[in-house]
Amino acid sequence: MLQLIHKAEPPLEPYVSNAPKPATSTTLFLREVFGKEFPPLGDVYNAIFGPSRKPPVTIYPVHALQFQKIWQHLRLSQERAVYRKLINKIRQAPSRQWMYDFFELAIRLIRALNLLDYDPRLIANIGGKKRITYDINHLYVLIAFSDWGRNEERAIPNIDKNENYCHFDLLLPAGLKEQLKLVPNVLRIEPISSKSSHEKHIWVRFLVKSPLELSEDIISAWENLAKRELNRSSGSLIWKKEHHKTVVYAAATDLNFRKALLDEAFGKIE
Repeated sequence: MLQLIHKAEPPLEPYVSNAPKPATSTTLFLREVFGKEFPPLGDVYNAIFGPSRKPPVTIYPVHALQFQKIWQHLRLSQERAVYRKLINKIRQAPSRQWMYDFFELAIRLIRALNLLDYDPRLIANIGGKKRITYDINHLYVLIAFSDWGRNEERAIPNIDKNENYCHFDLLLPAGLKEQLKLVPNVLRIEPISSKSSHEKHIWVRFLVKSPLELSEDIISAWENLAKRELNRSSGSLIWKKEHHKTVVYAAATDLNFRKALLDEAFGKIE
């Protein structure tokens, strides 16, 4: 399945350390993920170096988290250029902490919805000149640095946009519109229509020192809306392959990877 998805990838080279040829980094990685006793790796060894050279035949269960590690290994090797673009977009944030907190909000949603990297219902991407986006079944649910919108942004008194404040957008239920008009750090409320959803939604832009400073009521409403949209469709693997960027997913879910990104964008911290 992975080989079909990643047609540009060379075939996996299944050598083991005591074989006539030395182990490749791919095989060492597979053994690290699955363990030394994983039966299909033995089949591959026999097919290449055994006397009969029979093709592998063993069918063996693979845990979803193991599959995710292989998926991410292949995707990240293909996304070096995307990595550089993501670094540039991260540098739009007013501070390292602001960007860290944005990814914390993203991982909270990913965990709440139990979304693995290869789930076709989730697209994590970098869009346009500025945006970092997460969408569920073709609906953006979380965006950093969006410059889209028809309604004018309202002025927020006593806030200097140049002092560690930055904006991000959430998809929220339209029923919260009047309540959100009273929230002091709301810049814009934008009604949206979607052919793929039966619900009415609004895009809400917040200007904050930290994306984590929103009330729990707002965050819960956002998560519950995303769960309903998640259950509406099974997603598209073709759309996933074309638009999903594992580096954007890993920025949220892999703390070591996130640290490396932020170190490169803002400089290392002790």
